[in-house]
Amino acid sequence: MCGRFVMISGLEETVQRFNIARVSSSLSKSYNKAPGSAVAAAIQDDDGNRSLVDLYWGIPLFGTGTRGTVQTLINARSETVHRKPTFREAFKRRRCVVIADGYYEWQRRGGRRIPWYIPVAAPHPSGFAALYRRPSDGGTLPACVIVTTAANDLILPIHDRMPVILSGDQIDLWLEPSSTEPALLTLMAPRSPEGMDAWEVSTLVNSPAHDGPECIEPVKCPWAGRNGNTQLGKED
Repeated sequence: MCGRFVMISGLEETVQRFNIARVSSSLSKSYNKAPGSAVAAAIQDDDGNRSLVDLYWGIPLFGTGTRGTVQTLINARSETVHRKPTFREAFKRRRCVVIADGYYEWQRRGGRRIPWYIPVAAPHPSGFAALYRRPSDGGTLPACVIVTTAANDLILPIHDRMPVILSGDQIDLWLEPSSTEPALLTLMAPRSPEGMDAWEVSTLVNSPAHDGPECIEPVKCPWAGRNGNTQLGKED
């Protein structure tokens, strides 16, 4: 799954990278974006231009919880997103790209959950395939989910899922309203590990209250990788 990510790129480079024509997002930077917060996303408008907007990360499913609680979905599986009733309509008509510079994943090791930071491959910022829906039940922002797929060979020792990371022409295809379902499904594959990296970080990131550059600093351990030299730790 994808439960935390980093968005620290500036407005100018984001607008240029995603060919944005209109900006209505506050582009709130964060080293520790958590579900329930506003995330910046690129969407394709009806006139063919792109807007940078704020979306609420997490789609509430009212009536699904117990004792009055509400279940919130933050991810959608790429294998079923095009046919599952919850996401089928959004997959056809409301696709977006959540702006991101990297994300966190937790590795189970010796009964503990160890956080790792995975920067997306250059150029930055990149983006995650996502779906959104209109505000409902008094909400002020459209809600979104990030689409996930099977992990590539780099990420698999950490976790078996990863976000669908898009770049270049893939972004254009995902946002284009006329894209066919078979074409969109070709994007659901794991990102190539080439150019990606991963390193263990402090457990500070376990709390959304911690939101600074220290969240992505590598801890001192024999397998911490940087700049293409990743050596992932094995399970204890």
